[in-house]
Amino acid sequence: STRYETFEDYVSYYEVQGNTKLMKKFCYKLFESNTISPNIIAYNYNVLMSVEEDAILISNGDNDTYPIWILQYVNNVRPDVILLNVYLLTIKEYRDRVFEELEIPTFTKEYKEFAEYGDAYMLYTNSILQHIADNCKNPLYFTLTLNGYSEFEENLYLTGLTMKYSKENIDNITILRRNIERKFILDNIKINLFDDRSKEIVYKMNVNYLMSFIKLYAHYIECEDFAEANKIKELSFIIAEQAGGKWIEEITPYFE
Repeated sequence: STRYETFEDYVSYYEVQGNTKLMKKFCYKLFESNTISPNIIAYNYNVLMSVEEDAILISNGDNDTYPIWILQYVNNVRPDVILLNVYLLTIKEYRDRVFEELEIPTFTKEYKEFAEYGDAYMLYTNSILQHIADNCKNPLYFTLTLNGYSEFEENLYLTGLTMKYSKENIDNITILRRNIERKFILDNIKINLFDDRSKEIVYKMNVNYLMSFIKLYAHYIECEDFAEANKIKELSFIIAEQAGGKWIEEITPYFE
């Protein structure tokens, strides 16, 4: 196929089929089509930098799934990370194969068991995610764009642009410092190097940095590391201004 608008569908199709060779081929085609904003790819680079080795990473939609596969299959960035899209996990044949590969027991519930509820899809997917959390042997992370964290909230720890699932307490300040100071690409937030036709989507996605930045800013102030505190404050207000609306008003109290 030479129609770029179909490339994402082909990537998903071959992921479900387990055909890595053709999935990689269409990841290259998608990358070469230049239809995905470099800033969205940069955001997802930082998502990958937020997780530890051999992690399972649960993603939500187009903007936190295809860019990660591009980074992994085209740029060879963090190929150790196992990306599972929550929508694809609702496909039984795919889910059964992936769970077998990950040594996770078969998920036996069916969607019809949740159909009588108004939020059936959310309950169904949460049940799948809880099954993964209860049975996976790999470190488990969720992207910040994923909805429905409420079932796991008390066991989630912010690590940058992801949340780590852990039943044990984690010192995530240390993790945040390491990831944000040493691993993240952040210059593209401060400097617009090109006209990004997806900038409104990028600005909305970048709001996800603010939770980590606010937490890290408080830590820097407590440690009297005012130089780092000012850097993170500057970035936060750039993000808030770009996102517009309520965001400057929302974050100001955290930086006063």
